[in-house]
Amino acid sequence: MSKYGTVLIADDNTSILTAMRYLLDGTFERILTLTQPDDILKTMAQEETDLVLLDMNFSLGVNSGQEGLFWLRAIRKQHPQTPVVLLTAYADVALAVKGLKSGAADFITKPWDNDELIRKLKDVLDMQQEIVSLDEVEKEHIRKTIDHCHGNLTQAAELLGISRQTLYNKIKSLTPCPPSPKGEGKPSAKEGANKKHFANVVPYIHRCSNFHACLDHPSSTVAEAACPLDAGGYAQS
Repeated sequence: MSKYGTVLIADDNTSILTAMRYLLDGTFERILTLTQPDDILKTMAQEETDLVLLDMNFSLGVNSGQEGLFWLRAIRKQHPQTPVVLLTAYADVALAVKGLKSGAADFITKPWDNDELIRKLKDVLDMQQEIVSLDEVEKEHIRKTIDHCHGNLTQAAELLGISRQTLYNKIKSLTPCPPSPKGEGKPSAKEGANKKHFANVVPYIHRCSNFHACLDHPSSTVAEAACPLDAGGYAQS
């Protein structure tokens, strides 16, 4: 069975970090451990992290959980797509619930049950993969509507309940497609990827590299826009 990606574990107790390494070795490709919460954001900026396992307390003798809540909010602010699972003492379940309200994906109490811990982490990551961003939902809805209208942006805008200009702006913001540089033949790999991505959203425009000219054309039907193609599939200058 394939492993999950990278988990970052932050806990001031080195014994817990060692135990976690042994426990999660068969579940994750990479296991990063930190004893200082100050290093969390720096590490996440340098390493692609799929999940964070965060202790609620780091300072000796402090059990308020405020440190964990602080770093939870900091992680959620800079890496909103990365799920955070809290580690808390059994007596601090109410504090963990507060963490859930602050954006934590789940919490695990110490001492933990090994099978339950692994199950919870897997469930969080599996659920994360099933969630689709709002931009993706909007992009797919726009694509289906334009397809339904056979490329007629005016009609599509009416069905979506927005103006044609608003639809035009949404298409540009969701799937920018830069024009091919003049005088160059075969497009670069990046340009090709951009064109392919754009084609998935608006199939009636993808053959035209001069995107703005196509949508600014007086014709309300994108397919009728005057954008003659050269042999390479790019608009002629």
